[in-house]
Amino acid sequence: MTASNTTFTIFSGIGFFLSVIPLSWHLRSWNVHSGTSMYLIWTALTCLVFFIDSIVWNGNAINWAPVWCDIATRIQTGFAVALPACALCIIRRVYNITVITTPHGIRREMTIELLITVGIPVLEMVLQYVVAGHRFNIYEDYGCGTATWNTPLAYVLVYSWPLIISVVSACYGGLTIRAFFRRRKQFKDLNVDIAYSNYWRLIALASTDYIITIPLVAWNISLNVSWGHVSPWVSWADTHWGYSRVFQYPRVLMDPVQVLSLELNRWVPVYCALVFFAFFGFADEAQKNYRLMGSTLAKLPGCSAFAGGAATRSPDVAMPPIHFASRTLTTQQTESRRNSESSPEKPCITAAVNECDPRFQPHPSMERPTSSSSSNLWIDVIPQVPEPALEHPLRRGSVPDTTRTICLNDAHDQV
Repeated sequence: MTASNTTFTIFSGIGFFLSVIPLSWHLRSWNVHSGTSMYLIWTALTCLVFFIDSIVWNGNAINWAPVWCDIATRIQTGFAVALPACALCIIRRVYNITVITTPHGIRREMTIELLITVGIPVLEMVLQYVVAGHRFNIYEDYGCGTATWNTPLAYVLVYSWPLIISVVSACYGGLTIRAFFRRRKQFKDLNVDIAYSNYWRLIALASTDYIITIPLVAWNISLNVSWGHVSPWVSWADTHWGYSRVFQYPRVLMDPVQVLSLELNRWVPVYCALVFFAFFGFADEAQKNYRLMGSTLAKLPGCSAFAGGAATRSPDVAMPPIHFASRTLTTQQTESRRNSESSPEKPCITAAVNECDPRFQPHPSMERPTSSSSSNLWIDVIPQVPEPALEHPLRRGSVPDTTRTICLNDAHDQV
């Protein structure tokens, strides 16, 4: 295995795990994070495909698994469009939260985002078959590759879609940033500092995508026009003549420009996984889930020492995932938010507390803040036990845990 292929195999495996680990808690808040969830799904799936290809076709270009190549090339075709489509959904959601004053239905938003992140990539897979000159290609070290015939119709059906979607995302990004600066005071008045920082990370994630995608796709199109031979489109039968053929390319016969194009193509999903981890891997929710997975892995055979150290750690009070829905940033809603502490419509959770255990020590996050400016989120789970109940001679030595309702005064979006 060459050094470059070994490096890619390692990083593609790392990219797969970096995308899979945070996927669980994003799926739990699908109604809010459907764009980021699909971003992680497509990135993890593509990293896995290239990871397997780099191992199976290391140092060879033999057609070992034709069915696998059919599946792998379809995933690669879908990912080329799915990545900018997911970025479009992310920046569109942030834009709607910032600007739109009429809340949209959750089902409607989920339907739109699924049509963008799943429907468009599937449609791209179908359209790519229209201009596919043969079944697929196999490149040494790279693995399976798509076989799009270089015709003018290919630029309309395949090559231009990522560029168009990325340009739309860039427009949304500019409008969102402008709206944030215009309504910054309203956000501060609502005390949404946590959500505010998360929104900026989402904007940065989507912006990074189209900042890289637009020049990369433009370079790829110009390369196909200048370096490749553009053939005229004649007919369906002419394009799919001998479709079952498989072209195999040993590395010694590949052009340096072709090698560069293939390397850039397979490093894109790894780059996406690393970028996502850089923006969201150090958040509190992410670190909690990483520790949880580390504790789970530590319980496996051979890791008992780490498991013992993890078991002695004092448990933290787990905070439930708090979801965010589109809301109106107006003065009227601010007043209603401040006056709705006792509203039955607030999200509530139930926690078990041993009311009579003197050893119970409250977590710092459970203390009620003293400042009125930070009273948007508080949890009070310390019950007041009557003195007669403690001094009653017939009282049992251990009182079973009772449940109390913990209400959150505000809901913030956590990624």
